[in-house]
Amino acid sequence: FFVKNSKFVHPVVETFILDLLSSTMSSKTREYTWQEISKHNSASSAWVYIEDNVYDVTKFIDRHPGGRDMILLMAGRDLTDLFPTYHPFTEKPKEVLKKFKIGKLKGPSEFGTFKKDSGFYKECQQQVGKYFKDNNLDYKSMKAGIWRYALIMTFILGPWFIVWTNTFDLSFIFRWILMIIAGSFQGMLLIHTMHDCSHTAFGHTPAIWKYMGRICLDLTCGCSFDAWLHQHVVGHHVYTNIIEVDPDCPMDKITDIRRLMPSQVWNPQYRLQWIYLPILYCLYAFKNRIQDLTQTLLGQHNGAMRVNPEFYNTESYVRQIVCKSFWFLRAIIYPIFVLKNDFLTEFLPLFLTMELMTGYYLTFNFQVSHVSTEVDWPEALKDSKTGKVNIDGEWAKLQIETSVDYGHESPFQLCAFWSGALNYQSVHHLFPSVSQYHYPKIAPIIRKVCKKYDVRFNHIDTFTQAFVAHIRQLYHMSMAPKDYQETILKKAN
Repeated sequence: FFVKNSKFVHPVVETFILDLLSSTMSSKTREYTWQEISKHNSASSAWVYIEDNVYDVTKFIDRHPGGRDMILLMAGRDLTDLFPTYHPFTEKPKEVLKKFKIGKLKGPSEFGTFKKDSGFYKECQQQVGKYFKDNNLDYKSMKAGIWRYALIMTFILGPWFIVWTNTFDLSFIFRWILMIIAGSFQGMLLIHTMHDCSHTAFGHTPAIWKYMGRICLDLTCGCSFDAWLHQHVVGHHVYTNIIEVDPDCPMDKITDIRRLMPSQVWNPQYRLQWIYLPILYCLYAFKNRIQDLTQTLLGQHNGAMRVNPEFYNTESYVRQIVCKSFWFLRAIIYPIFVLKNDFLTEFLPLFLTMELMTGYYLTFNFQVSHVSTEVDWPEALKDSKTGKVNIDGEWAKLQIETSVDYGHESPFQLCAFWSGALNYQSVHHLFPSVSQYHYPKIAPIIRKVCKKYDVRFNHIDTFTQAFVAHIRQLYHMSMAPKDYQETILKKAN
């Protein structure tokens, strides 16, 4: 106003000043809060933020080499720590992303900010990337996964068919044993093929990840791949062991049936949790089938993670109805009404054996990896002065310190086969997009880098010892805080 109305400013100078001011204003970086960014979580408008930079990747959705589903899953969220784990050995995606920058993050991130990488994760990426390059290996190779998938499906469908048709007139005990085998391999299917598909680690084709993941989890097991993606990929893999954030942890410090960490409020109901929780683990598959609907589809959340519109639209409802109906017909209606198995004396005990065995198989493998006396329990704490939420530690280092590995020296890597390489949990958390079948070879590289940076790598010799450490953690957390502190002091002395 002053420039345009001043009698003392030459017209040429006036034009120059106005052009300069206009340029300055238009180039000023816009700022957005995480709440504003979170609203752009669909195919019509997809924003993400990495550190303090905000990107509008809407036009890139259908050009994304990793498929549109991954962008729609992560739209509206903080990708700071997830982005490098899914592009671990190249800088090209960072360069591509620059052209989509629209502004800066204003205020805190949604769930907290980790400390910046001191060089630890960068060196892990470099050393592991060098291993794949030097040995001319495809880090997403499907070769090992394909024959394992065929083997696992044989040991699911074979026993299942033999038991329900009873072609060989087997005794009930032998049919019961076969259902234990089928239930175990049903769990194995999920931690092998489905798990790798959810992390884009089963080949390089997005359609394979999408459809194989859903064939394994939705069609075969009657659960939801969409729910798993929100719980496991979006939540657990970024905010591991952080209470009220990691969907695998309690969502509050007071009311949960489990007490897993010292920050939870203790009350007498927990005294026997080390006994009753492992017994209840068998209900895991049934719990998930219910929460697929009540939380992910209808509630539009999975723990603290918001479910994006792409995963509760009409297609999602139809998919869940069709897949759960198919599972219900195959697993329940067909054995009872078509194959004429008696409901009380045959179907119910044999069906429950398979399903409860799957629950035990999965939870025992999951729980020993993160709920243990060997791990840390980081928290997201709000700074009263700045309002920012900080997590005390570097993301990559905390992935190591919140995880337990076991059985690295297992003969013929049987432990890795039986656990779907979850016994290399630390490696998996650093490189989820790498096929699990490479973990035994890259684990020594990670351990060497850990030693260099003085990062504690939690390794236990056997699964049995890891399971004992899990039960011990449940027992410690069942104790009143005063008794727990006395126990810790005695152990330290």
